[in-house]
Amino acid sequence: MDQEQIRKYAEKKVREKQDFYNHLLVYILVNLFILIVRVYADAGLDWTLIFPALPWGIGLAFHWFHTFFGSDPVQFEKKVQKEMERYENSINK
Repeated sequence: MDQEQIRKYAEKKVREKQDFYNHLLVYILVNLFILIVRVYADAGLDWTLIFPALPWGIGLAFHWFHTFFGSDPVQFEKKVQKEMERYENSINK
């Protein structure tokens, strides 16, 4: 990989992480707002608090997984190269 490819990859990863953290912030703020409105309206704490938070939270969990553990061809190639080097070193010993 040359420097340009490395930079593009790094920029992509930084953008993905920023997008995830923005998503997390919006999730927290919106659900906090809903909670505050429900408490001040004396509506109590019931399933209507969980209804938007649960499916959105599941989606957020998938977003987190993809951002930090998702498959990436560059990472895959690095792992293949590392495994090849490890194998070659074990043969040469």
